[in-house]
Amino acid sequence: MADCPFDSFEDVAYYRLEHESGLGRWASWPVVHSGLLYARLVYGLDLQQASPADAIRSITVPILLIHGTADDHIPPGESGALHALNSRFTTLWLVPGAEHVASLSTSPQEYVRRVTEWFRSHP
Repeated sequence: MADCPFDSFEDVAYYRLEHESGLGRWASWPVVHSGLLYARLVYGLDLQQASPADAIRSITVPILLIHGTADDHIPPGESGALHALNSRFTTLWLVPGAEHVASLSTSPQEYVRRVTEWFRSHP
């Protein structure tokens, strides 16, 4: 189960910077790539490899993707893109009006019902 996932770290970094600063993608490039380089040099992490999209293409384990339609941290389209890459093994639930990771608090009864049913049907 994944709640409000992104399809690639780099894409979500651009989105967040553009959303918070109002900068366009071109103006965001130096900041995003400086951060990616810093993570690689200081921590040994290649965040450009953090790509759920790459991973989900070949999975054979069912995944429930949950995303709030009012998420302004990670666009709901990210979950939609993941689902489109492997609709055979993913189930997508877009929660109307839910903000980032707030699906449970927005629709508690439906959340419990759907998640419980999903796990019961995927032992």
